[in-house]
Amino acid sequence: MPDPAAPTESPGAAGAVAPETCVVSPSLSIVIVNWNGAEYLPACVAAVAGPDREILVVDNGSTDGSRARLDAAAAPVRWIETGSNLGFARAANLGLRAARGRHVLFLNPDTVAGEAALDAARAALDADPATGLVSVAIVDERGEKVPTVEPFFSLRGLLGGRWQSRVSAPGGTGPVRVDWCHGAFLLGRRTELARLGGFDERFFLYAEDMDLCRRVQESGKAVVYLPQVSIYHRGNAAGEALLGEKRSAAILASQLLDYRSRRGAAASAALRCAAASYFGLRWAIERLSGDGGGAAGHHRALALVALRGPGAGPLAEASRRAAAAAARLAAAPRRDALAEPARLREAITIAVLARADEPALGTTLRSLERAAGTLAARGHEIHFAICVNGEEGRAALADARGFADCMRSLRTAVIREPRADKARAWNLVRSSCATPLLVFCDADVDVAPDALLRLVEALETRPDAALASARQVPRLEGAGVVARAAALPYRFDFGVVGGRLYAMRSAAALAMPEGLLLEDGWLSAELGRERLLTVGDARVFFRPPATLGDYFRERLRTEAGKVQIRASRRVAGAEGEPIASYPWSEIRRQIGRRDLPLAAINLGVRLGARAAAEVAARTGRRVRWATIGSSKPPRAAGGES
Repeated sequence: MPDPAAPTESPGAAGAVAPETCVVSPSLSIVIVNWNGAEYLPACVAAVAGPDREILVVDNGSTDGSRARLDAAAAPVRWIETGSNLGFARAANLGLRAARGRHVLFLNPDTVAGEAALDAARAALDADPATGLVSVAIVDERGEKVPTVEPFFSLRGLLGGRWQSRVSAPGGTGPVRVDWCHGAFLLGRRTELARLGGFDERFFLYAEDMDLCRRVQESGKAVVYLPQVSIYHRGNAAGEALLGEKRSAAILASQLLDYRSRRGAAASAALRCAAASYFGLRWAIERLSGDGGGAAGHHRALALVALRGPGAGPLAEASRRAAAAAARLAAAPRRDALAEPARLREAITIAVLARADEPALGTTLRSLERAAGTLAARGHEIHFAICVNGEEGRAALADARGFADCMRSLRTAVIREPRADKARAWNLVRSSCATPLLVFCDADVDVAPDALLRLVEALETRPDAALASARQVPRLEGAGVVARAAALPYRFDFGVVGGRLYAMRSAAALAMPEGLLLEDGWLSAELGRERLLTVGDARVFFRPPATLGDYFRERLRTEAGKVQIRASRRVAGAEGEPIASYPWSEIRRQIGRRDLPLAAINLGVRLGARAAAEVAARTGRRVRWATIGSSKPPRAAGGES
């Protein structure tokens, strides 16, 4: 049976040649809530990375360089920054809302989970629709199983001296139904978890896993423990760092909160009285026996928590701060990095149009992947669409499919169009995308890491703008005279769309006439200068043509495109003002004496190309969209991206 996540090719209608498409989405989303876990987070991520999954690290305001450690390890993660410690439940819910996988695994950052545990847990969940949550055995650094299965907190258990007593790790080789499992490893179906509302955000730390297991069972599903597979868990690393010896008191406070949620105020008051008496009596006995040390102090702290209630535990102030921080995030979603990623940030499609013989696509895709990470970290859902058009060559198609295979954590579509027509490719991508924002990128450029973020921010701050272009920066290291002459105009802003990289609102993306040679010029004319932005700090790098022949062919295509646009505007009775606005005063100020030979070459090529384009238009000859070989950056090694 074919893998449903593998790239597939869709056949066209009978008698027609249809675009060939593959769509890749993650089947598993792994949500890791991190707080100062730089020491162990990279090992956790490395152990679970895989081609059919996405890893979402929700960082609760870490100050230990966790992000830098992952960046140094080139870890394949979506980083979600909360800005402060929101507690486990709120942070985990941010990850759940941003997740796109069919299954969601909540995993502690101080774990190392092998592929066997992941496979067994997913198989158990898929095998029985009546199963709602799956957990696995946990071993410590000695390889010994740690009891992580518990009965629900109750008065009988407390009076029987079984408070915080875990069931011995069940054995066997099959699934075991349990009350609840500790949340170091919890796997469920995304839709079911979302329907339950995820974790209860009243719990800052501890007992949120108990509460979720209870609500899963109340919904008619089972909580299942797999004793035959295990993961390593360092154990309570964040809790120990945050609370130290107050951790047991914090656990009791959270369990009292859970009990009150389940049984009501009256039963909760009775339990608190019983707990205060139980722990108070133990404290008194220890004091009378002369043990005034740690054990007595420990039981005194537990008795005080029981008397004062869950709102007075060691985490009470942290919980109040987290609630205030969450309220601020909800009140100012446009400024926050990731309050609710799936809802507050617009989804974005990054589209790349490439000829089949394009040699530099792999290099371009690598730079786009890096730049897209800044948007994903900000909370945008990222889709990629790569349209490979034309029949000559297979390099670009191989690069596109290799990229799709590597980027299974993102939705990636590869569209194959037999005709070498950039406008048709543009239309195919536009019609296949349903996101509010579209980013179009040429196939032979290098995108600055923050370029996409700057373009999106510009559109956010200017709601009247339809399109934001990046500043096109020529790479001139070792460049000759022709390349420097071709690069000369890029010093100036002509008020038109910069076709190598731009972001636009989908609502403004009209259908483009097929056969166009200058789609950016057509967009400039259709949208109007007042709706266009050029974002100076969003940079896209390119190599200008290095030979006179390549430069002439590039200009011929541009001038032929201008002739097309002028002719279509005349037919439509909308000639109007020129598309470009020439900043003559700036040109005169910046063009120095040493630039005059370059300006002369540039002007000569432009005039020659324009004359040739006019002649071609009058005689009915067609100018092709040809590859300009000398402008291509080096091909990615092995053609991989």
